[in-house]
Amino acid sequence: MRSFRFEPRFVRRAVDAILGKDKDYQPSPERMRNEYLVRFLLLFLPILLALVVFDYIRAEQPLSFHRLIAFIMVISCLAALKAGRFSLAIDILFFGVIISSILGFALDFYLTGTTATTLESISLIELTLFATISFIGLYSGSRFRVDLMFALALIFDLSGYFLPYGTAFGSITARVIIIALHASAYGFGLFLVAYFDSLSRTAESRRLMNQRLEVLVNEANEGGIARLESLSHDIRSPITGILGVHALLSETKLDQEQRQYLDILGKSNKLLLEIVESILDDPEKPDVPEWDRTALIRLFGSALAPYRAAARAKGVVFRQRIVGAHCKLPLSRSNLLRILGNLADNALKYTDSGSISFSCVIKPEQVIISVMDTGRGMDADRLHAVRSGEAEPDPDIPGSRGIGLSGVKRMVEVAGGAFDVRSQSGQGTKVTLSFPS
Repeated sequence: MRSFRFEPRFVRRAVDAILGKDKDYQPSPERMRNEYLVRFLLLFLPILLALVVFDYIRAEQPLSFHRLIAFIMVISCLAALKAGRFSLAIDILFFGVIISSILGFALDFYLTGTTATTLESISLIELTLFATISFIGLYSGSRFRVDLMFALALIFDLSGYFLPYGTAFGSITARVIIIALHASAYGFGLFLVAYFDSLSRTAESRRLMNQRLEVLVNEANEGGIARLESLSHDIRSPITGILGVHALLSETKLDQEQRQYLDILGKSNKLLLEIVESILDDPEKPDVPEWDRTALIRLFGSALAPYRAAARAKGVVFRQRIVGAHCKLPLSRSNLLRILGNLADNALKYTDSGSISFSCVIKPEQVIISVMDTGRGMDADRLHAVRSGEAEPDPDIPGSRGIGLSGVKRMVEVAGGAFDVRSQSGQGTKVTLSFPS
């Protein structure tokens, strides 16, 4: 998420040079938005420069002034970003380009008065107005700026009626269509303002939640492990609820940028839950915890709870079976939760209907945990990569996250267990973990 997969290294360095190197583990929505803008400007800048040089060589281009001003505005915008003046950078880029283009158009029309020049200039300005109305809300977060840009567009659109050719039927029809397009861009711009405001409030809520969690953990440490355990249910419940809503939201129709932000939120929530689980583990538990059947049922319930809402939304049935009375497992509770949660997450990603069965069979000298789904399965290449522990997140599955099957394999084998997976394309997958008891 930090950079594009095929992004050249010099582009990454240029982005960091302008915005400063981001040392956070996960980029904030604001940081991602700023990086996208800088990348676009770095791509657009040489194109503008080439057009300016080309116009200078030909010497008769009527849009040379517009392109030169746009080039200067882009440079000024990058300079403002470098200085940390983000609001000023946005105003320079959006309003600077538009106002200078309109002034250039007025100057061209005053000096030449030719229809061809006027039509060419108007077409460029109308297109630029459509883009700026659409996206100024996303980058400024200000409805006032969207309103101001739309008002500027309307003034320019209506001024076309006062040009010498403005009363022609075709021109009037074109003006009406352009006003309608600018109105649609205005609606989209307002949507982006509301969307980013909602995203920012979500990020702020997460920040406050993390602060509150830190306070709770510090208070619990002061009061001892007994008090920490008494708070465990209260801490887990809201995190589990967030994960459930996140799973439901991931099933809705989202564009690529929204899905990236949602994926960041999902990873953060899962990481937070895992951290809480590890903090709340009883440090006095033995290295090889002992489990009875009731404790195992509660363990499976805790691990599967964040995924039940998404399973119901997809029409997938969770089945659970515990056979046996008592066992020892060479894993801590938090690691068992991570393993079971990731197996559930992986199975649910590949299962659109049917069922996912979780079982734990306790034998005299062995404990066998298995997860079997009725999903799409894996082809031979993917299966080989998983068994060898070299599988990467599946690019065909949106929202791939967590440690994955390869991570589960490593954790199980480090604990002295065995990992096996069997799957055929279109016929589901079965993952089996076995531990000495």
